[in-house]
Amino acid sequence: MEAKRCPDGSYVGRTGPNCEFAECPMSNKFIKVISPNGGEKWTVRERYNILWAAVGIDYVDIGYKIMDPGTEIVWIYKAALAPVGEHLWLIPAREIFTKPEFKQGDFKIIIRERLNEPDTDHRISDLSDNSFTITQSSDVISWDTYRNAEYGYELQYPHFWTINYYPDPNTPSLKDEIGLTAMYIRDVVSESQLDSRKNDCIEHVSENKFHCEFMTTTENIPVVINWLDGVWGDYDGKAFIAIPNQDNYVILDLIDGQNAEYKSIFYQMLSTFRFLE
Repeated sequence: MEAKRCPDGSYVGRTGPNCEFAECPMSNKFIKVISPNGGEKWTVRERYNILWAAVGIDYVDIGYKIMDPGTEIVWIYKAALAPVGEHLWLIPAREIFTKPEFKQGDFKIIIRERLNEPDTDHRISDLSDNSFTITQSSDVISWDTYRNAEYGYELQYPHFWTINYYPDPNTPSLKDEIGLTAMYIRDVVSESQLDSRKNDCIEHVSENKFHCEFMTTTENIPVVINWLDGVWGDYDGKAFIAIPNQDNYVILDLIDGQNAEYKSIFYQMLSTFRFLE
């Protein structure tokens, strides 16, 4: 006898004059995403409560989906207690902003029943009704300040990064929130010690063969940036800033220019560079 399996695991057969499958019984299971449910504006590195309602379910998996065809669900947390109905999410910039398919405003949360049995085809789930936005914050007001009194300059760096003066106090490194080195700040003592990549930019600017870029800070200080493919496929950037009335340069050395988050912060840090009075 032909039968149809229902979401709750039961089966129904055909019935009536048209020999159609009977209606599945009403399930005693229920999941509903409450927040974010569309229109919210969230920011990376901030904490937000994901809220849901659930009935008849013990555990749920929590994830988000970028609403482009072919993209997969990214799971935030698995085996959360369903009756609790909330999960505090610290939005990770590294995970969000290094995805090439990222588009602002195209996110939805999914809450899905977690089953231990092999057949999970009929577990129930719910998706945010409409998409919400996750953005990077461009606000540097709360950033920390690195100041070099010897050479007379300062710049700001993210408050969620740490500065490390070991092993060379003259070349401090900046580590991101999970402890990975993102940049170095280098004080070049003399023109003879200057990285040749700066001169490559100046000499070959018309050819643009060295991925050179020129910008100014908010105080109109000129910056020369040389982007270069590394030996192992890395893509780093070095920014050169001349110290007035000296033959010295400050170099901000970005380790991984392919990381969209790092690159955005790199530009923001350069924009805050200023010479002390």
